[in-house]
Amino acid sequence: MTLRIDQIDSAATFFQMKLATSNRTLTSTFDSFTEADIDYFTFNGSDLVDMDANDTAYIVFRQQGGTQQADIDPEARFSGFLAC
Repeated sequence: MTLRIDQIDSAATFFQMKLATSNRTLTSTFDSFTEADIDYFTFNGSDLVDMDANDTAYIVFRQQGGTQQADIDPEARFSGFLAC
């Protein structure tokens, strides 16, 4: 998964990117990493998760603290495949 987040706020405490599936949620946490607001940043992640027929998976982005100005860019990507 790849998320391009626009308008990153420097006052945020941390950011989280979650892969939420029917069976479990996997979370990556990133500390605030900039001293000034930046136009965009790309978060990347990959996981191998156990899923069954009719299960769902979705991506959640969370910002803790600061001004809630961040937007997920439409260029966000998610892909999956069946690993046997």
